[in-house]
Formats: sequence, C-alpha cells, structure tokens
Amino acid sequence: MRGARARPRLSRALAPTLALLLVAGAATRSARAENASWLTLQLSHRTRFERLWQRFRPAGGDDMILALRSGARVELRLAPLVVGAELVDSRAYLGNAATPMNSTASDAFELLQAYVGADLRDVFAAGALLRLRAGRMTMDLGSRRLVARNNFRNTINSFTGVDTSWTSRGGHHARAFVVVPMRREPHDRDALVDNEVALDALSSALLWGGFYRTPWLGWGARIEGYALGFSETDGQLATRDRLLVTLGARVVRSPRRAALDLELEAMLQLGRSHETTAADDVRWLARRAFFVHAALGYTLPLAWRPRVVALFDYASGDADPDDGVQGRFDTLFGARRFDFGPTGIYGVVARSNVSSPGARVVLSPLRALRAFVGYRAYFLAQPRDAWARSGLQDVAGGSGRFIGHFIEAAARFGLLGRSLLAAQPSSAANITVEVGAAHLVRGRFALDAPDAPPGGSSTYVYTQMTLRI
Repeated sequence: MRGARARPRLSRALAPTLALLLVAGAATRSARAENASWLTLQLSHRTRFERLWQRFRPAGGDDMILALRSGARVELRLAPLVVGAELVDSRAYLGNAATPMNSTASDAFELLQAYVGADLRDVFAAGALLRLRAGRMTMDLGSRRLVARNNFRNTINSFTGVDTSWTSRGGHHARAFVVVPMRREPHDRDALVDNEVALDALSSALLWGGFYRTPWLGWGARIEGYALGFSETDGQLATRDRLLVTLGARVVRSPRRAALDLELEAMLQLGRSHETTAADDVRWLARRAFFVHAALGYTLPLAWRPRVVALFDYASGDADPDDGVQGRFDTLFGARRFDFGPTGIYGVVARSNVSSPGARVVLSPLRALRAFVGYRAYFLAQPRDAWARSGLQDVAGGSGRFIGHFIEAAARFGLLGRSLLAAQPSSAANITVEVGAAHLVRGRFALDAPDAPPGGSSTYVYTQMTLRI
C-alpha cells in the first residue's frame, strides 16, 4: 500500500477528519464566546510517522506507517446530570504486506464514548463525590497496566456498562464497574488496510472489578488495591475462552526534588483458559501467573531536574507447554508504552513472559520540554514460552532466554499558540511535538529461535505532532 495507491485513500481520509475538526471547532468557538461552564468541548488531531529498519519478527525487512487520529468530545453538565459523547477517527497508511495491520492501527470514524451519569455531592460523608456513569466509555485504572485509555497506540479501548466511583474529601477513593469490552471493527486485514468504516460491536466478554486507593500517607506514599475479573467465550470471533481473576496491590511515592520516589506493584492471576483460539482446542489449562514491577528513583536538586530511575519488570511465562498449567501473564486491556517503549509497528515486548532490569534518566530543562533516555535488558521469563508480540518461540528451549539490549530516547515539547478557531484572542491551542528513537541489539534468542529473521539490530524512529483545542 505504497505510492499512488495510498494517495487517493489518504485524501479521502482527510474529508471526515476535516469535517470533524470544523464542526467541533465551530461549536467550541460558540461555547467560549458564551463562557459556558456547563459545556465542555474538546477536539484534537495527531499525526505520527513511524519508520523501522530491520524487523525482529519472522517477516524481516523494513517498515513504515503514517498514523492519523482525530477526535471530538462533548460533555454537558446540568448538575447533577452529566451527558457525554466522543467521536474518534483513527487511520493508518503507507504500510506494506508485512506491516502488523490490525485493529490497534485503524478504527475509522467511530463513536468511542456515549454515556449518561450523575455527580452527586455529600454522599455518605460531607464533601464526598459519588460519580456514576453508564453507557459506552473509556477507562483508566490505577497504574494503567491492566485497563487503560491508550495514548501512544493509534486506536483506543472502549467499554459499555456501568462505572461507579466515590471520593472522600480526605482522599479515600473507591471504584466498582461492570463493563463489556467493545470489539473494534473491521478485523479483516484488507478492510483495515483500506481504513473502511464499520461500527464497533459488543464483544462476547465481560470485565468487572473493584479498586481502592488510600489518601497520601506517611512519607508521601499511597497504597492501591484491586481485584479484576474477566471472562470471554467464542462469539463472532474465536477466543481462548479465558476466565481470569487478577488481584493486585501498588505502593507509590511521587517524584519530588532532592528526594527518593518509588513504585512497587504486584499482581496474581488465577483462572483457566484454552491454549489457542482453534475450534477443536477444548482442553482447559489452569492459569497461575504473576507480574511484578519495581521502580526506585531520585530527582537531583539541579536546574534541569534530572531524575534517575532503576527499573525491574517480571511477567511470568509458561514453564512447560505440556503440564496442563498456563503460567503466561495476561495484561488484559493495559497500556505498555511507558514501561517497554514505543508500540505502533514496533512494540518489542509485552507484559508477558518477560524479565527486564533497566534504568532511565528523565530531564526537564524547560517547563515545556521533557526528555528521557533509557536502557533495558530483555530476557524471556521462561525459555520454552513465546516472545510475546514477536511470533517467535522455541518450544525446546534451546535458544536461551536473552532477547537483547534495548536503548530508547524521546523528547516532547509543548507550545501554546493562538488558536485559529478561538473566539477570544487569549484562547490558545495546545501544540505538542514529540520525537523518539529506539534500538534493539538482538540477543541469542532473537537471532537463533526458529523463524527468526536474518540480520542484526533493529532501529525505530517516530515523530508526531498533536493539536488540542
């Protein structure tokens, strides 16, 4: 899908994107002119170009993609009633036959959110807020490692159901939800390559959970605890018929100048599932998996506020494919860019069958500029299980564990400029420019595993610009 074939499709894609921006922009101008505090209107557009030299997946070769995402969101607040909706248009271009084109890249002109709810004050305690939402919505939960509204990825998870939270004046926060994950459509590769418009549908899965977070405690730390259940069966798409319960806890101390910060999170996952999505796979495997994340950082008392962080992540893998127990951790609907580097056409590892120590240095030389450089060593947690997201596995375990050395750097710069759609001269558009690069020096497993592509290191770069009004 290169050259002349891509250009007509790209020009057609700009029509709904421009229409979305113009309609939302006109409404934004009207609302700002009236200083309507009861109305929130937001619109955004992001363009990102990604380039990859030397795939580490079996297809080998180079890759590139142009990812566009536009959105418009409206929320009406007529206390205590809240009504909201959001449209998102996600499209991808310039890929080739081996580009990992799936519903994480394209979801054209989709109703991402449509919900009603209420914000009720002084419920159960003075100053408390009870927040109720029902309908289609996006969700972030805790660290975002299990449930997240995707930021880097071109498409965004959404759910339909009920979400309830309660927050006290003192900072206690409790939350409970029951939702059905939405199945992004289309899922056929040719339709995705053509960025065809198809409405997302309810999946054959159910996600439910409870979450609690304490106020800030001694030493500036807080604690989170949660339990999530997930079940799925074969519907319009074949599934692995998962039935999982994930229990977790997290301790966080936020970064501050001349002080230590930390994040410790542990999850235990139990249940059962099939090994594959094949119709004749009816063998149930017991699920016993776990995940651990640890980060210890220190912010130096210097002008650029350098923060040095030591990192470690471990997501269990399956030790023995024949023992009737599946030990591979399932990250469900979590995001992974902030732990493991850029996703998109890259995505070196997932939160599954991986052991990874690392370090990162974060710099903020200007208020609007944030940059970091990081290193991680990637190992398989279990040598007979798959390197998740790569398509590589050595069931005999003879290729070792070492995936490779991973080096990453990125910088983000935010600009505030006058908006072309603003009603007031002081109104501003938020423009963010981000660039990044990552390099994987492939280790023994990545070079020797069956179907591993020839060649050496894998290099990836991206540049993106985001406009928010």
